[in-house]
This record gives sequence, C-alpha cells and structure tokens, in this order.
Amino acid sequence: MATSKKELLANATHWMQQAKNGGLGKFRIGAIFIFFDRDATGSAVCTANVDRSRLAQELHTVLKKMEDRSIIIAGDRENN
Repeated sequence: MATSKKELLANATHWMQQAKNGGLGKFRIGAIFIFFDRDATGSAVCTANVDRSRLAQELHTVLKKMEDRSIIIAGDRENN
C-alpha cells in the first residue's frame, strides 16, 4: 500500500521541526528533508528552511556531487 503524500509531508514537516528545535537557525545551518514512498516513483515531498531558489541550487549541487561521487550520503548502502 502506497504512503499518502499527506503522510509523507507530515513526516518531513515533523523532522524539519525537530531540526529547527535543535538549533538550525542558531548555527546558520540549512536543511532539506525529502520523504518518498520507495514503491512509488514521483511520490517525493520536501521541506526546507530556505527559499525555493536556494533549495533548487542545493539540490542541483547534491545531484552533481552524486554524479561525480564526491559526496557521502548517509545510509547509502551501495557506496558507503
């Protein structure tokens, strides 16, 4: 059974709030939480503490680093 986007968004929002409570603003840290159903391509939802243009820039950077393998992704079973 697929996870609803409402549930995915609730989880992403919850973890963003936890991060904010932990001091993201105090330490000037940006955060992006992406949740998706592993069985449903295109189900992703995202929360971030930056505006859309900055979010797009950071996601682009992550994708580029993934392509050239210059980034470590926590939980990446294939590459860690």
